[in-house]
Amino acid sequence: MKPELQFERIEKQLNKIFVSLDSKWVKTSFILSKLELPINVELKRNKFSLESFIKLYLYKRIKGITTYPYLIKKLDENDLNNLNIIDIPKKRTFNEFFQKRLTEEHIQFLDNLAENILSTATKHNIILDIEIVKETITKKKKEVNKKNKAFKEAVKLVKKLVYPQIEIKLKHNAKFTTRDLLDVLVHTAQTHDFCTKRLKLLMS
Repeated sequence: MKPELQFERIEKQLNKIFVSLDSKWVKTSFILSKLELPINVELKRNKFSLESFIKLYLYKRIKGITTYPYLIKKLDENDLNNLNIIDIPKKRTFNEFFQKRLTEEHIQFLDNLAENILSTATKHNIILDIEIVKETITKKKKEVNKKNKAFKEAVKLVKKLVYPQIEIKLKHNAKFTTRDLLDVLVHTAQTHDFCTKRLKLLMS
């Protein structure tokens, strides 16, 4: 079967799978478990099935995993069942299969298929592997918290070193101290807020 006809058949499979979902997120391994792949390669004296090798490769590509150890780390029991994997092949076995058993055309076909699965999921507004989204959000929060902590430390240092060097002439009956006014300016710079709001808080 010509590649374009194979893709047309797979696209129909994918659309049918995604339309049938009753959730806005799904595991990548579940989608792969529903696919009928056209690649047929004979495996002699190999305890790992052709299906498990190919779907493991697709899983790796779709999730954007670059290293084999991290791939193994991300696989849970449901993933293994969906990918029809009883025993996980070693890195060397996995690499040798794709280097010696599959042609460049096979690899290109699988890479295109991985992209096709991602684009079809996007078209149907489906999130593949919501845990990745959660990890990304958590990572971003940590980065923001780290930056905020560093910024707060910098502000403390500025107050300690710079405040004593600044003298604002105030009348004897002034309601605010020099430190109060400088704090307002620093707060405004931090929050992009208005000085009047901060002053009202100080007066209340």
